Amino acid sequence: MKTLYIIGNGFDLYHNLPTSYSHFKDYLNKKDNTSNTVSFLEYIFRGSLWSDFEKSIGRPKIDVVYRLSQEEEKRLPEFNKQKCALENICDALIQIKLLFTEWVTYVKCLQYKCWKKLSITANDNIFLTFNYTQTLENVYNIPNEYICYIHDQCNGANKDTIGAVLNTERYICGCDRNASIEIQSENETIVEHIKYMTKNVDEIIQSPKWQKFIDKIISVQQIFVIGHSVSEVDHPYFEKIKALVPNAQWYYACTEAYPEDNVKENLKSIGICAKAVLYTDI
Repeated sequence: MKTLYIIGNGFDLYHNLPTSYSHFKDYLNKKDNTSNTVSFLEYIFRGSLWSDFEKSIGRPKIDVVYRLSQEEEKRLPEFNKQKCALENICDALIQIKLLFTEWVTYVKCLQYKCWKKLSITANDNIFLTFNYTQTLENVYNIPNEYICYIHDQCNGANKDTIGAVLNTERYICGCDRNASIEIQSENETIVEHIKYMTKNVDEIIQSPKWQKFIDKIISVQQIFVIGHSVSEVDHPYFEKIKALVPNAQWYYACTEAYPEDNVKENLKSIGICAKAVLYTDI
């Protein structure tokens, strides 16, 4: 039976790769000269940065930077008094993207470890991965031509494209409704800055890579979602796939400890009825 596997970050976590955003934070905290950037970003995003990175990165609160007290400025050495809030935030976003690229490259060099490999093979199957790592190729010997890396691969040739995970085109930077015209204007500038440093879902869906991928899935009979949260930012991909293969049976991977009910509900919200299946049964 021809199968499409949709691979998310949980797949790499299952193979004991430190690829969650909390791991990214740990990586930054262990590096020299990054603690200031981390502190400044956490202040801007008010604690939500690491729990919902993709959504939060598009919602910096620039008005809170304008209201920094002297005590807060002392606690945030990354804040440059000689620069405006706009420059401070843009500098921090540029830095976090560079560090993200560096972290993904670091993860690529780590060893894979999992207590039980999944029973997935190439055969006539197709793989859509949202990850940068090459776990499918390195652990399961899936040929590259069977895989669509929607955000490109983590290798030297594609380093300029890493950072697509900061996919925020559906979100806008937040500021108080009563914010000054100056703050609102800078807010709009930051929105454009974020769009510049991220990938646009609509552009990806129109790309030759995506078109080549969808040409292969017309005859797919079943779809397994493995390690993907099906968050709102990625809904357009799932909606396109559902429209192309409306009769395919959907499944989502879970464990006994983590039933992944949120994945089921996220799929349901876009009209996809999926059955749960244990990782160990795939």
